[in-house]
Amino acid sequence: MKKFIPILLFLSMFILSGCNMMAKDAIIEVNGNAITQKNYDNLYNKYNPKTHNQKDNKGLELILRHNVVSELIVRELINQEVRAHKIKVKSDELNSAIQEAYAQAGGKDSFEKFIKNVYGITPNEFQNNLEQEIKISKLIDKVSPMISTSDSETNNFYEKNKETIFNHPKMVRASHILIMANEEDFKNQIKSQNKNLSETEVEKLAKQKMNQAKTKAQGLLQEALNNPNNFDKLAKENSQDIQSAKNGGDLNFFSYDEMIKSFSQAAFATKPSNIYPDIVQTDYGYHIIKVTDRKEAGMVPFDEVKEEIKKKITQDKKNKAFQTYISSKKDKATIKYKNPKYDPINIEKELKELTKSFAQNSTTKNPIVKESAKNE
Repeated sequence: MKKFIPILLFLSMFILSGCNMMAKDAIIEVNGNAITQKNYDNLYNKYNPKTHNQKDNKGLELILRHNVVSELIVRELINQEVRAHKIKVKSDELNSAIQEAYAQAGGKDSFEKFIKNVYGITPNEFQNNLEQEIKISKLIDKVSPMISTSDSETNNFYEKNKETIFNHPKMVRASHILIMANEEDFKNQIKSQNKNLSETEVEKLAKQKMNQAKTKAQGLLQEALNNPNNFDKLAKENSQDIQSAKNGGDLNFFSYDEMIKSFSQAAFATKPSNIYPDIVQTDYGYHIIKVTDRKEAGMVPFDEVKEEIKKKITQDKKNKAFQTYISSKKDKATIKYKNPKYDPINIEKELKELTKSFAQNSTTKNPIVKESAKNE
């Protein structure tokens, strides 16, 4: 729950709902499967900033068109490979990943607000994207299963990056118990469940919910202060930060800037083995904080990060191997451009002509270049 911001590893660039086997409005066919105009428009609109006039920015439009076509083809090839390898996602796998995403965000409501504000997607769209992401992860493991990383590679990575990546500021390790409470979230919940209530009534009920959450947090704080050794058990049974609750509320080590200011202020003001004497409020709710350790600024020892480094290097290798694998599939694929407008050869030709035209116009309009050309 560091920084209390969800880490979205699920929104892969490859995500795409399945294309039709055959479609009347197909603009491209990949091994007989259709990519439609709708598929193209959806992705183009996602990447197009819509802040420019396309008539005045033909070059940008052509570049976007080329990139979107390329990505649509890669996505379709990946989907075909997922189907060919009969890769499925079990409901408990998907649910576990969803719950982990909720936990990183501080709960379901906070997470749904985040994906709406930042990514502009609905919970159903996120779930579909997440399911596809899990399939892709399984496919990567399937087509590159033998890749590993040696101890020497891991050590070399550490030595090259220890002055930057592994040089840390002062840090503390803390555990917390979170009782989720956000007044705006409560108001939205109340409005959706009771559409006939006035704003005054909604606000009153939301404040009641906030007070209830605060009272619960204060009770848990008192229990923790009375029996600090029972903190782990209290967190597992009561914390609504699901991810850390499984570990007794442990958030591991973090620097001052990694957390919300009010949380860091409390944690860094508390000595190890002590509980901060008051509840701490953030946008996520009320926290009871116990500090368990401290680290002065310095270098992270190699042994502490060895396995993490090894996993990163191995995953990077797998991703690179997967890109090569998909590229080879693309080279062998039968790709038909049903609409010439989307044929990369035609797009590149238009770009070259546009560049040539631009260069000629620039020369004509530049009096220095024009005079120089006359003298020659």
